Amino acid sequence: MNFKYKSKMLEAGVGDVCPPTESISQEIQAFRFIYEKIEDDRNFVPAYIKKPQRFNDKSDTEKCSGFGVSLYKSEEHAIKKYSALANIIQNIGKTIGTHLAQGKVLKDFGVITPIDIEGHFDLHEFDSCNLQNSFVVVRKIA
Repeated sequence: MNFKYKSKMLEAGVGDVCPPTESISQEIQAFRFIYEKIEDDRNFVPAYIKKPQRFNDKSDTEKCSGFGVSLYKSEEHAIKKYSALANIIQNIGKTIGTHLAQGKVLKDFGVITPIDIEGHFDLHEFDSCNLQNSFVVVRKIA
């Protein structure tokens, strides 16, 4: 399977280290910050694709993470992170969304990075992945 943003990863110089080797295909419940309407084109776009200049001075590890769709393993983890970000980023709703979506990541969607202590992981999508069809809005968070 080919990764959705492989050519962009190569352009950024992280194509041979991204996704990380410890990433695996796995079925897992996930939560994501989104805008109100699930159909909004911004909802499932990785940070690097949205704003590549944000990664100019970042490490290869951070750039690689930027190519993954940022997800959380539980609603509690997602809400806690959103609250923390809201304390340091003005207009957080305009930046990452105002709602929380829940969905199931399937093995054929791509590979996920190990889940960190904050319950966060990245999904590096395969070309055929369309997350919009697998997530639903569960609540407003901003």
